[in-house]
Amino acid sequence: FHELDEVAFRAPVNVGDMVKFESCVLYTSQEIDAQGRATVHTEVDTWVIQPESGEAVLSNTFNFTFGLAANPDGTGGSVKGTDIVLRRVLPANREEAYKIVERYMGDRAQVEEDVKYRH
Repeated sequence: FHELDEVAFRAPVNVGDMVKFESCVLYTSQEIDAQGRATVHTEVDTWVIQPESGEAVLSNTFNFTFGLAANPDGTGGSVKGTDIVLRRVLPANREEAYKIVERYMGDRAQVEEDVKYRH
């Protein structure tokens, strides 16, 4: 695990509510990480479901960035992007394509800002 974007809930989760998580891999990258690590960028939508009514409300969208471990058992540090070929993630529709581009552009901007402040 490398990074979690800002967490701000749009809707509260109350005691007795059921929570449903929907996740997807937005994209993989061998070069976006400032440290050169291979990364997998995911999005998780969190839905609050009131059992009485069945109503579902989007509570939050989380964006996680994961690295790949050097060894199958999860040990050995992160794999460098130059040491692996990652599968490309292709969108199923236009909405997914926009979501991927938005996240990718946001990640690129964050990397550029991080590099700027390190120097």
